[in-house]
Amino acid sequence: MSIATKKSPVQSSGIGPTSDTLPVLYYAVEVYPTKRSDVLSLQYVSDTCFGKIFNVKSKDDVHECETEFGVFLVSDVIDIRKSKFLVK
Repeated sequence: MSIATKKSPVQSSGIGPTSDTLPVLYYAVEVYPTKRSDVLSLQYVSDTCFGKIFNVKSKDDVHECETEFGVFLVSDVIDIRKSKFLVK
């Protein structure tokens, strides 16, 4: 059964995790140098949250859920935030 056919309480209520609800995870990440272990730790938190919300265990399914909600990979978010910070 594909992820798109499963209905969770979050999907049916019209609310869910979006890029608007994740800033606390990325707070001030653009002002200090991030190591690979930092990025992997943040990605693990994001993946775990999505996995629990949608009750999926496969990493591919978790990434599909993140994609459907418009959530980028942590490494991409950090790069975007750093470039915006450096432009200011």
